[in-house]
Amino acid sequence: MMVGDILAAAARDAAGFANWLEEEDVEMAAKCRAAANGGPLDKWVRGAVTWFELHASADDWATLTTRMRESDAPGKALLATMVERRLHSCECAVQGDAG
Repeated sequence: MMVGDILAAAARDAAGFANWLEEEDVEMAAKCRAAANGGPLDKWVRGAVTWFELHASADDWATLTTRMRESDAPGKALLATMVERRLHSCECAVQGDAG
């Protein structure tokens, strides 16, 4: 599977991931809802995938591939990593860092 295929699949599964997130990681879901400013969580997750594709560093990509390789659920690991990185970027922007 090519990187583009993986990114497309991640964007398509954003709604399923948002539902999983609500059940499995309430804290991260709350952070995502706050970052979405009242918008739909699945739309924000799709945006996080796009943001990652456009702005992730080489280290971010390395972290992503390592987490996917080491996970029993690589798709969830992929989305969680992208969402975590986007949240970090949002937090840095609020704090005035380039993040």
